[in-house]
Amino acid sequence: MIKSHNFKLVFYILLVMAITISIVFPYSYGNQDVFAAQDNVEKEIEKNIKFREKIGLNSNYEYVESLVKNKLEHKEKFSYIFSDDEYNSINDRFAMQSDDIPKIQEYIEENLKDVYGGLYIDQKDKGIINIGFTKDITSDKKKEIKELYGDSNKIKFYKTELTEERSLSLIEEIISYKSYFENEGIDIVSISNDLKSGKIIIGIKNLEDNKTLKIFEIFDKKYLKVIEDNEEKLGEVTSKSKLRPIPGGAFIQTSGAQGCTVGFSAFDRTDSKMKLVTAGHCFLESGTTGSWYQGGTTSTYKIGTYSDHNIDGKADAGLITLTENNLTYWVYGNGDTEYINLLGIESEYIVGGVACISAGNSNDISCGTIINANKTVDFVTSGVSYTISDMAQTNYTAVYGDSGGTIFDWDKDLLGIHSGGQSAEYFTKARNVLAEFNLNLIFGGPK
Repeated sequence: MIKSHNFKLVFYILLVMAITISIVFPYSYGNQDVFAAQDNVEKEIEKNIKFREKIGLNSNYEYVESLVKNKLEHKEKFSYIFSDDEYNSINDRFAMQSDDIPKIQEYIEENLKDVYGGLYIDQKDKGIINIGFTKDITSDKKKEIKELYGDSNKIKFYKTELTEERSLSLIEEIISYKSYFENEGIDIVSISNDLKSGKIIIGIKNLEDNKTLKIFEIFDKKYLKVIEDNEEKLGEVTSKSKLRPIPGGAFIQTSGAQGCTVGFSAFDRTDSKMKLVTAGHCFLESGTTGSWYQGGTTSTYKIGTYSDHNIDGKADAGLITLTENNLTYWVYGNGDTEYINLLGIESEYIVGGVACISAGNSNDISCGTIINANKTVDFVTSGVSYTISDMAQTNYTAVYGDSGGTIFDWDKDLLGIHSGGQSAEYFTKARNVLAEFNLNLIFGGPK
């Protein structure tokens, strides 16, 4: 009887375990799917909140959560979700900025150039246009400027110390003294024109009073602000699906799996060949020989070979000569659900303007605003230090492997290619890339 009882007890235990296992495991896997979906929704909510904060839209969590979870009922652009009213409002705002700010700049160039300090947009404050002058201008001039803008209430004026022309020349002077200061034990790692404060910001490593004083011995401290900048700006070098033709934003890599992102396609007037443009520092790890691939690292996925690169002056950029004509003016969008057709190239870089990145390794689009339109930055990639000037500083999001990614504005005009960063991100302006390599941008072509 005891043995029979033990047998039944064991049988029941095994039966319960079998039922438990059959119930728990499917439920567990289902939970993983649910958790993954919830995680994706949370990431999408967080992404939308960040951009909304930058452009002055409602960023309340519950409100944004409702938009994201009901996205099919709302408007979407570059993977960001808006209510109908919001979508119309920001499109009107950005269109007005795009159409009317050039009119203001032209007026200033003709009438007030000698006292003009700069212009920036405060998108957080619903798109206020702030225009700085070194001297008070007449009420008639202010009225004429306001009349050039679609909403005169959006125009504000402020006093600044430096004219735009003097700011640019002062930055060049400071750059020319970098080696001198380095010999004096002062490591200048960033130089920028801060339109809001009206000063040139100089970032140095390990700030000490004696270092600041040495800078002020040469340059008037009235126009400068010296800050500590110990953050090392990194060139963001780290497979995605095979994409042909090869759009901007596509992830590319060498056989060693070191990867970057395509910026745009171009025609090289020097050798009359078609090229892909990416970041120049990508070749510091991969070297200047060997092949590049897209979608995999076997011969099937080979797209071309190294052509040229540059990591000084005003351009962090490099070229890949294509083995086949796989060029396009399209940019990879939100996953594979949206492609963006580049419509032109932007010539003006305005603080507060929208800047978006199509990032190959992130496999996503991230938008932000331009924080500084003219910054000189020291970078480090694979132990190599290099300095790039006339960069734009932004607050979009990027990760390793996104270097070279396409930067464009809300109107789908090309701004440049991604270079790197940490707490802030930086891009090389498209016009500087084209000038460095004697390139023509490709418009038109298959998707």
